[in-house]
Amino acid sequence: MLHRDGTPVDLSACPLYPASFEPMFVVLKSFIARAGLTPYNVARKRGELKYLLLTESTHSGGVMLRFVLRSDSKLAQLRAALPWLQQQLPQLRVISANIQPVHMAIMEGEREIPLTVQQALEEQFNQVPLYIRPQSFFQTNPQVAAKLYSTARDWVRALGIDSMWDLFCGVGGFGLHCAQPETRLTGIEISAEAIACARQSAETMGLQHVSFQALDSTRFATAE
Repeated sequence: MLHRDGTPVDLSACPLYPASFEPMFVVLKSFIARAGLTPYNVARKRGELKYLLLTESTHSGGVMLRFVLRSDSKLAQLRAALPWLQQQLPQLRVISANIQPVHMAIMEGEREIPLTVQQALEEQFNQVPLYIRPQSFFQTNPQVAAKLYSTARDWVRALGIDSMWDLFCGVGGFGLHCAQPETRLTGIEISAEAIACARQSAETMGLQHVSFQALDSTRFATAE
C-alpha cells in the first residue's frame, strides 16, 4: 500500500490475515528477490510484480498463489525459481501468473498462465465439495459462508422445492447445497472459470440433473 507521497507501506503484519499467512509472507518476500520480480512502481510506471494473490483452503490447508505481473517478460525467471518456492511452501497446490498490463488499479488482467498441473483448489463447506480456480471467486469469510449455505439449504428443503435457478451462482455454493439427487438445478454465472468450478463440484457429488452455464444472469432471467 502507498502513502499519499508514494512511500510504500508493508501491511504483511495486518491482523486481518490468517495466522498461517505470516510464515508464507516471509518466504514470498525472499522469493520475489530470488526470481527477480521487481515490484511495480506506480509513480514511475516501471517494474513487473503488481500483486500476489493468496487463497487458502480451510478444508485442506492447500494454497493457491497467483502472481499478477505487468508483462510476461519475467516468466522464464519465475518458472526457473518455482521449485525452490514449492520446496519451501509444500502447501502450494495451484500457482499461476496473471498478466495485467494496464496502468490502473485493476486487480487482474484477462490472461492467466498456469504454472502447476493442478488448477483448482478444493474447499468444503458442510460436507459439500467446492472448488476455486484462478479468475473465479469465493466467499471471503468461510465461517459466515458455511452458515449462509446451510440456512438456504434448510429453507429450500422445508419448502419441498425440486426445481430452481441459482442466478449469479459463482462457484455454485448455494445451488449445490440445496440440490438433492432428483433436484433440477440451473446455475448461471458470467465467469467461465467459476462455472468450471461449479461443474466440477456437481460431478464430484454425482448430481445428474444440474446445468451450469457461463451466461449473463439478468439476460437469462428476462429472456422470453
